Amino acid sequence: MKKQKIIIPSFEEQMDAMEKADTPILWKWYKTQNCLSYWYSILRESEVLVPKTKIIHTDLQLIRLWDHKKLDGYGDLIREITEAAIEMGFPCFLRTGQTSGKHDWKSTCYLESKDDVLSHVEQLAAFSDMVDLPTNVWVVRELIKTAPAFTAFDGDMPIVKEARCFIRDHKVQCIHPYWPSDAFKDQKCSTDNPESVQSFSEFELEEINKVLRKVCRYFVGYWSVDLLLGDDGRWWCTDMAQGDDSYHWKPCLSGRV
Repeated sequence: MKKQKIIIPSFEEQMDAMEKADTPILWKWYKTQNCLSYWYSILRESEVLVPKTKIIHTDLQLIRLWDHKKLDGYGDLIREITEAAIEMGFPCFLRTGQTSGKHDWKSTCYLESKDDVLSHVEQLAAFSDMVDLPTNVWVVRELIKTAPAFTAFDGDMPIVKEARCFIRDHKVQCIHPYWPSDAFKDQKCSTDNPESVQSFSEFELEEINKVLRKVCRYFVGYWSVDLLLGDDGRWWCTDMAQGDDSYHWKPCLSGRV
């Protein structure tokens, strides 16, 4: 069967089309430029470390799956995602343009083999529908090699040291550990001591700032930047979003700006 040929409109054309759409809740987040398909192409220009990434666009309304309706082209989408995963190599990472549902790791974003693709797409699509996020962009990414400190949540997600950073108008605003203790409260967790991922050494802060200064040159406005520590000690940029839409540690005064 021939692959579905999809013409990708420019970002401006997408915005114009979404203004006319009759699903304002569905498109709310896409309009804020939080979608990976928007910021990733800019981020690559900064030459910071990013995982290999394959972006797949679709105009399918996956919400129809939950009404048990036939969805023409769905098989083609699954095949395209599967082919991208095989090319990337297993295990690999699956997400939409907006979310990975990573707390359910083993049933959403973590692809161990091609047999996982269908069920993980459906789980991730269901989660996206529940939190009003679109599913018009799918992403297969290289799985960064890490040294997990512990696992957490129902999906046994491997928890590693990460940084949630904020930049504003080409300047670094603040840097925080990604995982606050509250994230693990009343959750399945393999440790009672999450502090190992909640602090940075002076050297780590220097390296994080080096990465952020590169990113800052390419982004205007207010953004969050998520960095993940690989097992080789290097920091990878894994996610970005508009700063006002991103969780900010409550004690930080910058979060009140």
